[in-house]
Order: sequence, then structure tokens, then C-alpha cells
Amino acid sequence: MAIGANIPLKLLIRECSLKKKSDEEIFNDLKEMNRENIHEIFKYKKFNYDFSDYVTIYSSEEDIIGSIEPSYDEFFYSLLRFLNIKDIDTSNSDNTTIKMKEKIEELKQITEETELKNKFPILFNDLIQGREYIRKAKTQEEKDYYYSCALKKSLDNFIKTQVELYTRFIEKRASYGELIAKKNYNEYFKENFNMDKVRMILASKYLNICRSSDDFITISKYFEVLDSYDKSKSYEKGYTLKDENNEELRAYQLELGVINLRLRYNELRKLDANWEIIPPDSYHKVRKGSKPRVTLLNYEEMNRLRDIGEEKKSFYIKTKPLLIIKGKNRYKDYLAYVYKNGETILDREYDSDNPNTATGAAIFNFRIGDFETLSKLTPSVLKKNKKAKRIEHRSDWKEKVLEIINKEITKDDQEEINKFLTKRKGK
Repeated sequence: MAIGANIPLKLLIRECSLKKKSDEEIFNDLKEMNRENIHEIFKYKKFNYDFSDYVTIYSSEEDIIGSIEPSYDEFFYSLLRFLNIKDIDTSNSDNTTIKMKEKIEELKQITEETELKNKFPILFNDLIQGREYIRKAKTQEEKDYYYSCALKKSLDNFIKTQVELYTRFIEKRASYGELIAKKNYNEYFKENFNMDKVRMILASKYLNICRSSDDFITISKYFEVLDSYDKSKSYEKGYTLKDENNEELRAYQLELGVINLRLRYNELRKLDANWEIIPPDSYHKVRKGSKPRVTLLNYEEMNRLRDIGEEKKSFYIKTKPLLIIKGKNRYKDYLAYVYKNGETILDREYDSDNPNTATGAAIFNFRIGDFETLSKLTPSVLKKNKKAKRIEHRSDWKEKVLEIINKEITKDDQEEINKFLTKRKGK
């Protein structure tokens, strides 16, 4: 999974511009580039519909700056603001889509401008701006352009076109995300920005993300990039910049930040920080006949995933593991099933509220004696370790797991299990 951060474009222009162009020219260039993206997907243009106040910078294995793109998050949260949606967990795609469509149905019922103002204040402001724009337009072409933006003078027409517009935004938002991922701004930034300064701004943002997070998965991903950046001799890091709070950002602050993060990272790598042993009987309860959640996305697909997930959960219960070790932090989505012969199966935990957890993520198999060492690795590093055998989630995965866990138990296996349990009891 790629990591990145949203950076205010005005901050980058202020601190990192090479001044080959004026700040206004750079800002307008990037707004126009993204306006073309919006029009390509949604066939929609509007004078202030650019979503270019932020860019998202993603990292790669080679460089803390992998790609620079228009911010999809900015686009998505703008949709929520325009539809006056607040306090919603956007990580749940199903519920977010349902809420957006509910708001569109509510918008359809608007008949008075005062009602529009109370229920959709930003859209009401759009209507007022539209009328003012049309009034000031000097040519018919300008007027037609604005009408094509779905901001029409009649309230009925305005409501109708806005409903069509936001329905289109919801349905095609994934296509927009795919498009901007292909059309990055890297070349433009290399020509007009000091990229080492951009790297410093991004590193500072990554440090702030790690400082504010208690999720080890998040911390470990950003730490690995920051650690690589800190150790690299390829970039100039001696600048003094100002962050988005207008506070000085110096090279030594970044260096100290990475050192402190390295200490925190190493502390969090301990086994107890990432796993807890739980009795199998107290954890697994198969739900029978549970109703699938209603979703406005793909109902059949969600049903299919739930069936797969419940079947996977039931399968592991029937194998009667000796121990279940539940992941926390970096492994919070995983369960380790330990069997009497010392074999351990690490698999993604199925969450009935998130059907997508039914598939994906390969299964790992290793000896319980290696658990202490292997459990300190991130999933991406684990898959490269020779002691961890990988099983793909394919049609025959259950047969492969059964073959492993049904191996005859030896005296060495029993000693290995006892050694692990004794060590855990002593902690």
C-alpha cells in the first residue's frame, strides 16, 4: 500500500518555488491541469471547481517523493461539504455512499431558496455566485459557459442539474481517482520547485503523522520511508523553511524527530505490543443466518464476500487450534492459529462489518519457535523471509492448510510449544 500525505499547495509555492513563475501563475497552471481531469471524467467545468488547494505526494522505495498528484481527498471532502454531510466515517465506503445518495434525494425535494440555504448552504452560495457571474458576463459565450456549469438562474433548473451533477460525481469518483493517479505533476514540480525543499516539507508531515498516531501499522510504514530519507546522502537537507503553522522547520529538527521516532518504533516492535494470546473458545463464535448489510454499491458482491468470510471463520474453528494469537497495531487485522504440532498459520481476520476482509492478503505458515522473531517484521518484509511459507488465497488453500496442521506431532514439537508457553507465562 502506497503511503503519502496531503500538502497545501500554497505552502509548497511559498517555501519551495524556484520563482521561474509568479506564485499566481503556478497556482493557476495546476488548477487548470486538474480542471482538465475533472472535465475528462465528469464532463463538467466551473470557474471555481478545481480542487487544487492540496496536492498528494506519495513515496516510493527509491525516493521519499514517488509521485505528486492532485489530491483525491480534497475532491472527495468537497463533495461531502457541498452536500452538507458532516461527522461521518469516510473509511466506510458503503455508509458514505448511502449518506451521499440520501442527501441527493433530499436535494430533489427542495422547492424554496430559503430551504436550500438552510439545508445546503454551500450549494445556495453557488446559486448566488452563478447569478452574479451571469449578470457580469460580457459575452453570450461567457453566459453559455456558466450555464454549462449547471448553475442556472431558475431554482428548479439549478436543483435538477445539481442532482444530476452530484449523482455523476458519486458514480464516477473511482474513475477520477484512477485518472489523477496516472496524470501526476512530477515534471511540472521538477521544473518549478526545489525538490529537496519539497522533500523536507514532506518528511516533516510524515513525522507529524507518526507523532499523532498510535497505530503501529501507520507508524511502521512512514518510519521506513523517513529512516531511508534520513540516512540518504543524495538530498540537501540544510534548509530553514516554515511549515503550514508558519513555524521554523530546520534540518536538525527533522534529524532529531527521526531519531526519536526510531526509538519509539523499536519499542513498539516488541512482541507484547503487537500480539495477545486469547483462548480459542472465547474468541470464535460463528454467526448463522446473519442478515447482510444493505448497500447501494454491489449487493451481490457483498453477499458473496460475506459467505466467503463466514466460511473461512468456520473453517478455522473446526481445525481446533491449540492457541489463537490476536494481532494488534501493525498486525491488528491478523490472527495466528497455533496447532499442537507447532505449526502456525497467520491469516487475515474476517470482519463481518467489512466484507472485503474475506479475501486478499496471503496466508503465512511458520513454526511457533520462530514466532518471536517473525512477529517483529512488517507484513511486506515477512513475505520475503524464508522461514515464512506463503499460501495464496486460492481454491485449494484449505487443503494446503490442513496438510500442514495435520502433520504428526513429534516430541520436538511438544518441546517447542512448551518453550513458547513457558516464555510467555514469564512475562
